[in-house]
Formats: sequence, structure tokens, C-alpha cells
Amino acid sequence: MKKEGIGQLRLDIVSRFRSEIYGAAAAWIVLFHFTVIWHLPDLLPIPLPVAVVKFLALGNVGVDIFLFLSGISLYFSLEKGSTYGGFIAKRLRRLVPSVWLVVGPLWFITLMLRTFRPGAFLARMSLLDFWVEGNKGGFWYVSFIIILYLVYPAIHRYLFHSEGRTLKRCMVLCILPMVVSYLLWKFVPSYFAIVEIGLQRLPIFFVGCSLGRAVFEGRAIPRWNWAIAFGAASLFFWGVAGGISCPQWCSRFLYVFGGIGMSYCFALLFFGLSKAAPSINRLLAFVGSFSLELYVSHMAVAGYFSVASLPIDGHLKRSLLSLALSFVVAWAVSRLTGRIRGTSTNEKKAMARD
Repeated sequence: MKKEGIGQLRLDIVSRFRSEIYGAAAAWIVLFHFTVIWHLPDLLPIPLPVAVVKFLALGNVGVDIFLFLSGISLYFSLEKGSTYGGFIAKRLRRLVPSVWLVVGPLWFITLMLRTFRPGAFLARMSLLDFWVEGNKGGFWYVSFIIILYLVYPAIHRYLFHSEGRTLKRCMVLCILPMVVSYLLWKFVPSYFAIVEIGLQRLPIFFVGCSLGRAVFEGRAIPRWNWAIAFGAASLFFWGVAGGISCPQWCSRFLYVFGGIGMSYCFALLFFGLSKAAPSINRLLAFVGSFSLELYVSHMAVAGYFSVASLPIDGHLKRSLLSLALSFVVAWAVSRLTGRIRGTSTNEKKAMARD
């Protein structure tokens, strides 16, 4: 059997190392939260290199990786022949109980017991309040991905109904949110401020959707296409980390390069580590098996620890305790929801993390 090398790698490498990539993206997001909430570089006894600080500050690209891989994974799910109702029900069973179990108790305490605002509590529990109130508490991704789940079957039909038109139709879908973003920024700036964090990330999801079939079929990637992946990641880091100036209505559209480029760069990294250091792959695959829960729990726990009156001195102790608690909560909720759905841990790792 011919030994697999870079020249024989295929687009489905992101599917093969999906769990590891999700784990790396979740870890990157957590480190980004550390940087934003706790000012991580200031907590360490030695200064971090400038490049490392900038890399941590761009950890929100982990969300773009989530969206890119979700677009790909949804194609796999729909190809299994699910009805629309079954497809949506499966997505919501995966998402809603996890979020409710992680942050539902916190919302109940803050919005019912302390201030008694049942309307606000129900709005939060609907998981759709982002579209009205904006990014409250950092949970915009949940509201955003629910809507994408609901409309994905229509996106799927549009992209793949006619052979040979997928690329053109993907370009149309990518341009449309740019136009909407500009119009909202120009004429309805108050609502633009509410939805821009999600609206400007739609292209990365559409690109993932359009690549779903090619990944599903395991199409080969010429060597020069790997240069494109590295080039896309480099362009993103050069532009964003270098402080490139963009109007507010299009600033986040640059993240499409980071999301795609880093997904495949991570895939190549884990391809190499699968032979050189498989234990790292196993660790990140384990984290990837509860990446959604970790994302949500760390937003909730870190946000609470940063403002609550606790008998813990020092930001470093608080940040480390919040990280440990986030992992415990995320893992426990993941196991609990898996048992509720009758899904074993090994089966969960094999599922598309969308």
C-alpha cells in the first residue's frame, strides 16, 4: 500500500481530523477569553513573545472554524436521507439541552430569583434573543447556529440543485450578507451593531456548505492547493494582526480566510501528529467531543468569576479555577446529554460536531 503523503491528501482531511480540529478551535477560543477577560499576558511571570500574544488575541477565529466545519458536517447529515423534521430535531437535541443545562440555572438565578424578569428569562431560554438584544453574555453563536440549522436544507437545495453551478451560487450567497451588512451599517446602524458579529460570518458558513459534497466524496487536493490554505491563513494573520484598516461593515469578512486556512492548517498538523505524537491528537479529540459545551460553559463561568465577589485573591487564581470548572461542567453536561439521547462517548466522537 502506498504511503500517504501530502501529495495524496484529500479535502476530507478536515473530516478525518474533525474532532481534533474542534478541540484545537475550542482551546483557542478559551485562550482568547483568557486574553480578553483576564488579560492573560499580564498574569504570567515572564512576557510572551509578541507573535504569541497576537495569536491569542485572534482566538475568536475558532468560532469561524466551528462555522466552516458545521457547514461541511451538515451536508453529511442531510445525505443520510433525513426528513426536514428529523434533521432539525436531531440538531436541536444536540444543541438545546446542552446550553440549557450549562447556563439555564445561571439565567434562572439572575433573571428570576434576583430581579424577577420572567420575560427576559424566557427570551434567554428561547436561545434566539441575540436577534433582538445582541450579544448578551457572549452566547450569540447559539442563536446564530440555530437559524442556520433551520435554513440549511434550503441552502443545500440552492447550492446543489444544478450540477456545475455550486461555485457561482456560493459566491452569490457570500456576496449577499456583504450587501446586507453595508445597508444596515448605512441606514440602520443600531440594528447593525446588534447582528454584525454573526452577519459578517455568514460567508465562512456558506463556503463550508459548498465544500460539503467535495469533502463527502473525498476529492483529492493538488499540492498547490495546500499553498492556498497556508496563504489564506497567512493573509488573515498579516491583515488582522497587522492592523489593516477596514470599514466596520466589512471588517469581520476577513475572518473567512482565517477560518478556512486554519482549518486545513490544523488538519495538516494533526496528520503529522497522528504519526509523531498521537497522544496529542487523542487529547484534542477528547476536548473536541465536548467543544460546544466547553465554549458555552467557559463563557458563563469566566464571565461570572470576573465580576462575582469570591474569596479568591488574584486574577490568575480566578482564571485557572474558572478554566478547571468550565472543563468539569462541559464534560459532565456532555456525558449527561449523551446518556439522555442514548449516545455513547465513542459514538459522540464519531458524530459531526455541528
